[in-house]
Amino acid sequence: MNQETSVINRYGNAAKKHEENLCCPVEYDTKYLKLIPDEIIEKDYGCGDPLGKIKEGDTVLDLGSGGGKVPYIVSQIVGETGKVIGVDMNDDMLNLAKKYQNQMIERIGYDNIIFHKGKIQNLKLNLEELD
Repeated sequence: MNQETSVINRYGNAAKKHEENLCCPVEYDTKYLKLIPDEIIEKDYGCGDPLGKIKEGDTVLDLGSGGGKVPYIVSQIVGETGKVIGVDMNDDMLNLAKKYQNQMIERIGYDNIIFHKGKIQNLKLNLEELD
C-alpha cells in the first residue's frame, strides 16, 4: 500500500469512527462551536489555528478541510460577505462535511462555504481571489 492510500484509508476510517489520537486537535472559542454538530467536532483531526488572522469579508481557503469543523467556524467569522473554500482528497471526510451543510446554512443564516475534492498539489485556483 502506498503512502497516499494509507492516508486516505486512515482518515476515511476516522471519518466513520472517532480515532482518539490521530492528530492534535486545537481548542477553539466555544461561541463558534455551538452551531457545529457534535459528529463534526468529535471527528476533527486538525492541528492548526488560522482564526487569529481572519476577518469579516475575507475569502479563506482551507487545505485539508477534513470533516468541515474549521470551514464552519471560519464561515461565522467571515460572515455573509466572506467565502470559505474547503479542499480535501478524502471522500469520507468530504461526505461528513457535506452531510451537515444544509443544517449549517440554516443555523448560520447564509451560505458561504463550498467543499471540493482535490489534492493540494494539483490545485488550480484563482489566486487573486485569495490574495
